[in-house]
Amino acid sequence: MELESLVLLENDQLLIQSDAVLGIVRHLRGLWRVALIARLFPKIWRDWCYDLFAQNRKRWFPSKPSCLFLSDNLQDRFLD
Repeated sequence: MELESLVLLENDQLLIQSDAVLGIVRHLRGLWRVALIARLFPKIWRDWCYDLFAQNRKRWFPSKPSCLFLSDNLQDRFLD
């Protein structure tokens, strides 16, 4: 199942798309907080950018398939 949009429930308020991203950014530290300047732009522009990124993120940032190799210490935590 692939998600259609990012959703954030915060203080009994449901935030979606760019509002959800900015809601998450509010809790981050460091340079991430600079992204809050996006609130100055109309929501329709922010959501357009959100949709553009969502449609292209796998092409721009491809994930590499990986396999987890467990150490003996971690292997003991799993059933055969």
